[in-house]
Amino acid sequence: MPKAILEFQLPEDQDEWDQAVIAGKLFSAIKEFDNSLRTKLKHGDFVDDRRDELEETRKELHKLLEEHNVAHLFT
Repeated sequence: MPKAILEFQLPEDQDEWDQAVIAGKLFSAIKEFDNSLRTKLKHGDFVDDRRDELEETRKELHKLLEEHNVAHLFT
């Protein structure tokens, strides 16, 4: 089975190390936020202005995911 190993020169690469360590948690948080927006849009009972704001927020999130080439991970 193939393996991938990330190596860091610490303390010089501390920021990169920190990012790698929390990447899974960040992914989960973003996915949960997107799902929350989806649920509110689908089942929410609110004024149209609020719906428009939530739709724009979700569109912006998806735009950022596309720009960073990670949108496919959220489908």
